[in-house]
This record gives sequence, C-alpha cells and structure tokens, in this order.
Amino acid sequence: MQTKFLLASILLATLPGSTSEALRFGPPAGAKLKKTFVQKVTSALTQVSIVVDGEEVEVDMEASPSIALEREETIAVIDEYVQLAAGRPEKLVRQFEKIHSTSSEKIEFGEEETSQESEQGSDLEGRSVRFTWNEESGEYDVAFASEEGDESLLAGLDEDMDLRDWLPEKEEREGLAEGASWEVPLDAFRYHLFAGGLDLVDLDAQADAEADEDEDKRWKDYLENASGEIRAKWVRSEGGLATIDVDINFESWIAYEPSEEGVSSRVAFQYDLKGELIWNLEAGRVERFEVAGESIESVSFEGASEDGPSVGRTMEYTSAVSFTVETEALD
Repeated sequence: MQTKFLLASILLATLPGSTSEALRFGPPAGAKLKKTFVQKVTSALTQVSIVVDGEEVEVDMEASPSIALEREETIAVIDEYVQLAAGRPEKLVRQFEKIHSTSSEKIEFGEEETSQESEQGSDLEGRSVRFTWNEESGEYDVAFASEEGDESLLAGLDEDMDLRDWLPEKEEREGLAEGASWEVPLDAFRYHLFAGGLDLVDLDAQADAEADEDEDKRWKDYLENASGEIRAKWVRSEGGLATIDVDINFESWIAYEPSEEGVSSRVAFQYDLKGELIWNLEAGRVERFEVAGESIESVSFEGASEDGPSVGRTMEYTSAVSFTVETEALD
C-alpha cells in the first residue's frame, strides 16, 4: 500500500500544472516551430487640436476631413532550436517565411474622396538567420545562416519570438498553480509592437539602421518611455494546456528631432487590450496568444517660421486593434 501511494505521488508530481516548473519554456533540442504573428489595426481620426502662439484654436471636426486607416501586418517564421540551456536557446536558426504589411488610407472632405494603398516587405523574407548566445557579451551574435547578405538587415533583430517574458521568473514559479496572477514586464509589449525586432510600419528605416544609429535606437525608445501595467492570471488547465488571461494597459511616446524646416514631432499612444495566452505545458511553449481592444494615438507637430507665429497641431486617432500569435510544431 505504501509503495503504491509513493508511486502515485511521484506520478502526480510530474503531471502538468502540479510543479513549479510546469509553466516554463523548454522545447526539446532539434524542435522546429512555425510561428505566425498577425496584427490588424483599423483607425479613424477623432480629434484635431491647433495651438497658435500658445493659444488654442477651436477646430470644428464636422468641417474637418474624415480620415480612415487600415493596416495588417504578418510575420511568419520557422525556428529550429539547435541547442538550449538556462531557459533560452543557445543556438537558434530562424527562417523568415513571410514579412509583409498592407495599409490603406481614405480621406473624405465634403464631396471629395481620395484613397491610397501600399505594401511593404523585407529582403529578409526567404532568408535564414542564426542566433548564437554569447556568454561574454550577454547577447546573441546574429548572422546569416548560409550565404552572405546585407548586414544592415540584421540590425535590431530579436531572437525571442517565444513570448518568454510572459512567464513569471523562475523564483516566482515556486508553488505556482491555477488562480495565480503576476505582473508581466512592460518589455513584453515588444512582441506586439516589433515582433522579432521588425518594425513593419517602416521597414525601410530599419534597413538603414546600420548607417544611422538613431534609427536603430528609435523603436527601442518606445520601450524606454513605456508606462502602465501588464497582468497575467492562470485561470485553468485542460488537456496539457494552460489558459492565462491577459490584461494590457500600455502607454509610451517618442519625440523626433526638428527637421530642416524646424518642425519637431512627437508620437504618443496608449493601448487597452485583453485576451488570453494558451501555454502548452507538455511542450514548454506558447500554443496561441490573442488580444484585442482599443488604442489611442496622437501625432503632434510644432514649428515656426522666422517671421511667423509658433504653430502646433495634434491629430488623435482611435483604433480597434487585434494581435494574434499561432504556433505549429513541425516534424
């Protein structure tokens, strides 16, 4: 009887969700995962404000142009985990299957209507990149996996497309079980803004990052200026999958140096998103991630001519946002 009880206890201790290590990152060496990141944004201009020499000028929104924007971004990669250690890949080869964004803009003013559409891609598409952990620098060395390529394409790439920052620190996982909640670092929002370190809003600027260090720094500034709170709560486990509720309240801003014309600009935004993270307890990886909600973005310009007044203008856009991550284990 005692032997059976001991055996049952051992088996129970190894079931997903019953140990502090259950909610962890740990795909086996040699595993291949296809990951698809999709972001959809539908925006409308909701407010315009103008300030002349410090005095606000009233703007009649009904008499202002109607501006509607739509954007969809897709990044699909295949990651091969060549070697893992210490809860992260030591060697990883990433094949970029798809890097693509489409956007459209429609402006209506009175009886006039104009529209335009655009697409962006990247020369990384179809290429493979190797990430190798450098213990001395504490960062990954990044290089093309086979033939040579444009080194500027590698600038700013982020190895972590596993959503590892959504998991609590190892010390916090002690005794972790269903019902537990924890705070997620604000840096985790980079998966949403710049999955894999790619800025799909302006891929051309990223390609020039090596020539202009400020461009490489620009997207990181969003994280440096971040505020708000991201919360996660483990609500249930079923079939080897943990369902984690997600609540994101994130704000940030970035300011640009004055142009040659003396015009300075500032972009600020805030997100209020909710959804869930499905974590595969048996495979030690994300299964699915999905959040949706609203964002408010304001774009401000300010400048003055030598003889003219100082003029500031702010345009505020309200957006419906959705962001999903799907993974698929490959043979």
